[in-house]
Amino acid sequence: TGREPGYNDNITPGHEAKDINWRDRDAIRVSLGVRPGPDWDIHLNYSYEKSFRNGTAVSNNHDGDYTNSNLQLLGFNKYDYSLGELNIVRHFSAFDLVAVTGLMKTHTSKDEDLTASIVGDSDPATTGGYINVSRDRGVRTSVFTQEVRLVSTDTTSPWKWVVGANYSREKARGSSSLLNFSDTGVVPSVIGPPFNAYFSFTEPFILLSWDVRIEELSGFADVTREFFDDKLEISVGGRYYRFKTKGSALNQGSLIELTNFAPPGSGFQILNQADRSEDGFNPKASITFKPNKSILAYVSASRGFRLGGVQSGWSGFGSGGPPPQYVSSDYLWNYEAGLRTNWLDNRLHVDVAAFHLDWKKAQFTYSDPTQGAFYTTNVGAVRGNGVEGSVEFVPVRGLTLSGSAAYTDIKTAVPFTSAGVTIPTGTQWPGSFKWQTAASAEYATRVGSVGLNGGVTFTSLSGGVADTLFKTESNNIGYKLVDMHLGVSFPDSRWAPDISFIVRNLLNSHDFAANLTDAAIAPVPYSYVTYVQPRAFVLQLSKSF
Repeated sequence: TGREPGYNDNITPGHEAKDINWRDRDAIRVSLGVRPGPDWDIHLNYSYEKSFRNGTAVSNNHDGDYTNSNLQLLGFNKYDYSLGELNIVRHFSAFDLVAVTGLMKTHTSKDEDLTASIVGDSDPATTGGYINVSRDRGVRTSVFTQEVRLVSTDTTSPWKWVVGANYSREKARGSSSLLNFSDTGVVPSVIGPPFNAYFSFTEPFILLSWDVRIEELSGFADVTREFFDDKLEISVGGRYYRFKTKGSALNQGSLIELTNFAPPGSGFQILNQADRSEDGFNPKASITFKPNKSILAYVSASRGFRLGGVQSGWSGFGSGGPPPQYVSSDYLWNYEAGLRTNWLDNRLHVDVAAFHLDWKKAQFTYSDPTQGAFYTTNVGAVRGNGVEGSVEFVPVRGLTLSGSAAYTDIKTAVPFTSAGVTIPTGTQWPGSFKWQTAASAEYATRVGSVGLNGGVTFTSLSGGVADTLFKTESNNIGYKLVDMHLGVSFPDSRWAPDISFIVRNLLNSHDFAANLTDAAIAPVPYSYVTYVQPRAFVLQLSKSF
């Protein structure tokens, strides 16, 4: 349990508040193990977490200040999560029979000030106290899973294998709305026709409600064969799956009426429904070569997918007609080759890997706020290449130096249209970063019965596209952070806690962690950023029993 202090200030006149983005968090984890006989192992695990995030870390300035001058509602985000798992293992002479049963439940609710997405980054005094609130209520998910598998355990055999089946059932339901409020009850003057005729303070601007169920039944197997005294290892496997999705998403509200040429107050609705099944097979294969204890080389190929679902967005005038009621699943082939080595009596590790990915029907969110429309659709193809390397060196006992770097280039492979603009082939995929680097120096020693440790870590991201919606105007994001820690432990004591002093963002960087530049419904743009957390000092006590 604990509270994370806030650091963002609301300086909106009449709504001033300091350190608004604090968070309370409570969590518990319980584990019980039972061995009723020499051939049985039973474990029961339960985890529960509850968090409440007040306010927001978003700032409407680019000058490095942790402030927001256009925030009339602090808002909140409440989240509850529970997970129960029963793991039963029956040991046989050459294999284990494993049964895992799980149940996960979540419940979220939130309020968020999204006024800028409607009227732009305007002075609240010029909009008559108008405010647009995003409100989620009763958003609940429940996921039940049951898996049974057989796992080989004969260490004398060159064969290793796993075979099993999995069943899962997910339920998701809730509602999300955009609501208009005003101290004066007058539509803001910056809202022009035809939007001003549809602004209502009595019905939702948007009301989305959904109720979806997803069932999956799958079977999987993986077989590995070792050759030449374990120097060569070939592994093949795959997973056959079949999903059934059934449910609906209902969109209504004044903006839905406007974007579909319905009269104000007519109650026009968009109902997206699905009763659809999908099946497929995801294969994988790898070859590993270990000529000696210091070198391991490998190549692998695998296919993955992400399930589609019922369309939750909508489309309006000028945006190309109605979106698909069902968003297609997307598929990705990943090809990788790498080399792992160790030298100097295992004190130096050098690894390098390269990959190529081929992504089909990639899901992304289309958005056109000037026409008041958004929905999820699929891009025909995305391709990417990357290379990464890491080094770890122990020059003297207790001192570990490490560094890593990764370069990725992920781009669209076909042109497509977004917000009325044709996005050409070769556009960098949003959310991807060109460079990711990290370096650290760690030292640990013992003086008598006291353990001492300390270290410094550097991490950076650069070359990232901040615009997740393919807008024509965006600001790239990236950051460089330095953290440090000092610790004291008492390994010979049963009760004395370990003590750690941590400094996050040691140099107090004000780099961008996230960024959104967009056009509002009003002819006033907005550009919001989220800075990395400022320098923070943390004293941590912990003990393992």
